[in-house]
This record gives sequence, structure tokens and C-alpha cells, in this order.
Amino acid sequence: MHNFRTGLTSVTFRQKSIDQIISITRQAGLTGIEWGGDIHLPPGEIQLAAETAKKTHAARLEVLSYGSYYHGGETEDFQAVLATAKALGAPVIRVWAGHSTYEESTPEEFTALAKRFAQAAELASKENIRVSFEYHRGTYTSMARNKKGNRKSELMMMDLELLGVLAGDYPLEEDTRLWRDTILLNQFHDILPGSSIAEVYDVTKAEYDQLAREAGAMIESRLHKLAGAGEGVTVFNTLGFVRDDVVRLGDLRVTALQDETGALYPIQQTPDGAVAYLKNLPSKGYKTLAIAEAGAASPFVHSDAYHLETPFYTVTLDEQGRIVSLFDKEFDRELVQPGMKANQLRVYEDKPIYYDNWDIDMFYTEKSWPVDELLEMEWVADGPVCTTLALTYRCSLSTVWQKIHFYADTRRIDFETKVDWKLHQHLLKAEFPVDIHSDEATFEIQFGNVTRKVHTNTSWDKARFESCAQKWMDFSEGHYGVSLLNDCKYGHSVKNGVIGLTLIKSGVEPNPNADVEVHTFTYALYPHGETWKEAGTVQESYKLNQPAYVVAAGQPGQAASYAAVDQKNVILETVKEAENGNGTVLRLYECENARTKTVLTVPAGVTRAYSTNLLEEIEEELPVENGQVAFTIKPYEIKTILLQ
Repeated sequence: MHNFRTGLTSVTFRQKSIDQIISITRQAGLTGIEWGGDIHLPPGEIQLAAETAKKTHAARLEVLSYGSYYHGGETEDFQAVLATAKALGAPVIRVWAGHSTYEESTPEEFTALAKRFAQAAELASKENIRVSFEYHRGTYTSMARNKKGNRKSELMMMDLELLGVLAGDYPLEEDTRLWRDTILLNQFHDILPGSSIAEVYDVTKAEYDQLAREAGAMIESRLHKLAGAGEGVTVFNTLGFVRDDVVRLGDLRVTALQDETGALYPIQQTPDGAVAYLKNLPSKGYKTLAIAEAGAASPFVHSDAYHLETPFYTVTLDEQGRIVSLFDKEFDRELVQPGMKANQLRVYEDKPIYYDNWDIDMFYTEKSWPVDELLEMEWVADGPVCTTLALTYRCSLSTVWQKIHFYADTRRIDFETKVDWKLHQHLLKAEFPVDIHSDEATFEIQFGNVTRKVHTNTSWDKARFESCAQKWMDFSEGHYGVSLLNDCKYGHSVKNGVIGLTLIKSGVEPNPNADVEVHTFTYALYPHGETWKEAGTVQESYKLNQPAYVVAAGQPGQAASYAAVDQKNVILETVKEAENGNGTVLRLYECENARTKTVLTVPAGVTRAYSTNLLEEIEEELPVENGQVAFTIKPYEIKTILLQ
């Protein structure tokens, strides 16, 4: 079992001194540091390495590894690297696998490189030091069902926590048990990466299903308790901002809803139930709308089966249902690269040299084919809210069903997908060749985001052929871009303007039938003006991942919001009871790398607010004035506030 620790790589702050790196790491509450060999500790600087180790340990931090930038070249001196790592007390040396890509190397060069690394590993092992390569990109995708279970469980528990606080009926014991015994336990290596044996995933499937039943029942009871009796329709928004969104209303058979201002929202009946586009749903709260009558025409124009006009786009499809033109009317530009096809599903042969369920090797792109055997294509819904195209494809023995939703009131295009996957050692990707000029893309991480280069100028740039993201990634030029959102996927790629989302990876070792099953997931394309910051990509990704809840009950006009912030780059994510039962904890973070003064609106009756650390230990009191708490949040800071 691995002992996981939190840490910082010194190359994150190349311009900072060694002392500053140590100070930053301490302030962030991290465990240790990976010291880099490019700036702070070049190979051969033995005395500096020893002094750095003393300073690191004096600050009660660990030396986690040595980022050596050793590439295994014929003229490179691994002995200097090893001596530096030894003086530093590093348990791991991180290395780069050559200066050339696999395609650029001859078999002889590749063999010689492997031999040099084997010799380096043998030398390091004599000093009890491990050598670590860039590996395991496949773990972003392997065992997709398990990754979906993890994300859906986390979000469901966050919803339950908020609803428990709102209803005054907080399930503290169940909350602790489900987080600890199911979610956190199953985040253990190798479970969440998808690299365990098959029997492990039989267990996790049962555990995630049990969590969904238990948490779902507790959510349902609290929704009805909050809605109360009445003839209205109560809509719950568990997100930390005022929400305008497409809301699924189930089997509600009415023509419209009306809010407290008198605004009417037409309801469209679809094969999957009623939908409406609702506005001004309160942050971390709910409101009840009245049932009304109203008619509304569809804003969509279908000139034939392959041409669609929406309020935002002019869309052209080919005979296989792929998007060959997506013209953005507001910004007067074509999004799809000339001669290319967007939402192209493509299968890649995936046979890594080692570690089948762990890895995707760089040469996987050498053999691929499009999913283009169309079995059925039909427009199945059209109305005031959306129009929907249903597609069915065959891919060898596998079948793909997809519904593409175009909306009247949001620029987002949703791809609701079901796959019965039968292939082994193959990747399935969805690809969007977009006409965007940029050498970098932005990827969401936990409580923030990172920007990565998408060119291949250096060996470490080349190694980023598959990059990890959480709910979204974005690829933008100066004043226009496109975000790719998802509800349970993590592997992404960008090359020559082609954005890819890895949907399925079906390795055979150690689980011989990994991912050979039925998958359901949704991804979304979100073209926008300016950058992801101005476009609200973060908010849009939350909407996709945490749909609103609906209860057909309640008194029209009632509304509640537990808490809200006044700056859109400050994300109010969590509302929960304090672990000691004494108060309510709010967790927020800043998402745009911007120091921000913000005002938090809190419930009536709150008289004290405290800034705490992540363990909910009080650090300072914050004034509460007229139901509001003002504070400054630092770039990408995670802020925890206790209300009493």
C-alpha cells in the first residue's frame, strides 16, 4: 500500500529561491517538495543538495523526489544525477524517456535507450532510490464505470449535505460512513485508476450502487420536506450561484411554469420527459413555480435532415451524422476546420508495451478508424427548449447510441451517449477539429485549473499527448474559444487543433475484460466569445454535472437561498455541517487566479463567522454585518468558513 503525501514541485515556481519554495510549501500546508534539477538543484551540485535537504527537513517538510531532467542520452552523466539525489535524500529520481519520440527513434536507438535506463535503475537501486518515468496515462480512463461511480457519488453526497442543512435534518452518521467506507476507500490505489483485478470492480459496483440508493432516498425525503404541500413545482439548485439552465421535469404534463415575477417558461415534451429553460434559480437553494398555460413555437429551422438553424448556430451534418459545419452566428465564424468532421468518434488500437490497463503509449495513433457505420439517424424532438438528433452506429461488435441536444437558450451542445462496448485493447475517443489558433489549452483540476502547452517542441511537451482534466478543458485564441465539458471523463488530448476526449480504454491486464460492458455518459461542446473566464465555463461544467432537482409540490412564490457570493470567480462549492456538529461549514475556492474581494451572504440568524483550515480548526474570526461576511480570497485559494 502506498503512503500518499501532498507536495509541490519546485519547477512550479522557477523564479523563486530555495528558501521561498520552502516557505510557500509550508504556508500551503503540504507535506513535501520535489526539487527540480533544471533551476534549483542542477546535477552535480552535491553541497547545495545537502544544504537544501537540511533546510527542507528543518521546516518539517519531506524531500519527495528529485526531478532530474535526465533523458538517458549517451553523453548524459547519471552518476551526477544519482549523487545529487543521494545528497538530497530523495527516495525517487524522476527521469524523461529519451529526447526523441518512439516514431523518431530507430529500433537500435530505442534498445540502447532502454539499456541505459536499466543500468541507471540498477545503480539507483543500490542506494535504495527508485527511478520513475512518465507513465500511466491510461489510468485517466481505465474502468470508466468505476470513475463515473466515484464522481457521481461525490456530487450526490455534496447535494445531500446541502439539503440536510437546508432541511434541518443532517445525516451526520450516514454522511461520515458513506464518504469514509465507500468513496474514500475506493479512491485507494489501484481501485480508482482502473488498474485492479476484475473482482475489485464487482465489489465497487455494488458499493456505488448501494450508496446511490441510500443517498438517493435521503435526498428524496429532504426534497419533499423542503417543498412542503401545495400545487406548485419546486426546483432545487445545489450550485453556489444563481442558475439559468435547462431543467428536466420528468413526467410533468403541463405547458408552462410561472415564477414570482410573472415570467412564463414554456415546457417541451420530449421522448425522455418534460424540459424547460428556467431562470434565476437561487444559489444553494430552491424556489417554487406555479403551473401555467402558454404556447411557444420552436425557434429551430430544419431545411432537411442534414441542415439545422438554431438561435446560435447554423449546423450542417454529413450522411453519417457528423458535424461538417458549425457556424457561430453571433461571432460570424466557422468552428470546424475545413474538410474535417466534428464529433467524430474514432477507435484506436491500444496495445502499450507494458502495463496494459495503466498506459497509453505515444504510438497509439498509428492505427485507427472512424466510427461511421450509421444504422439510424432521426430528429426525435423539436420545440421551444431544444431539438434533438438521435444516432445509432455500429463499430465492429459494439454499438453506439447518441442523442445530440441543441438548445434555444444556451450555447452548449450536449452529446448524451450510450455504448455497448465489445472490443479489447482499443480506445474510443470523441474528436472535435476546431479552427482555433493557440499553442496552449486550459484543464480543470481540483479547485482550480492549469494551462499546458499543446505543441511538441520539447520532450516533456511531447509527453503530454494525453492530459488529465476534471469537468472541463478549454482551447481558446484571443477573443474566441471552445470548452469541452464532461460528466465522468478525464483523459484529454489537443493536437493540431483537434480536441479529443477519451471515452473508453479496454485493456486486458490485470483485468481481462476491463470496460467491456455498457457505458453511459454525456459530454458537451461549449463555443464562446473571449476566454473561458468571461464565458463562464466553470459554471457551465457544474450545470452539466449537477442537474437541478424537481419536486411536483410546494406553494408557488416560496424561495430560499442558504448562501451566495457576489463574484463569479469565487466558487461556493460545499455546504455541510461541521464535523464536531457545532455550526455549518462552507468551502469556497477562487478559480481565475485573481485576488478577489468578495461578499458572502449568509442565512438569517448567523452571528459568527470564522475562517478555518481544512480540518475546520478556527484561525480567525470574520465580522458578520447585515447578514454578510466580507473577505479577500487569494488566487486559487481554498477557503473554509465556519458559520455559527
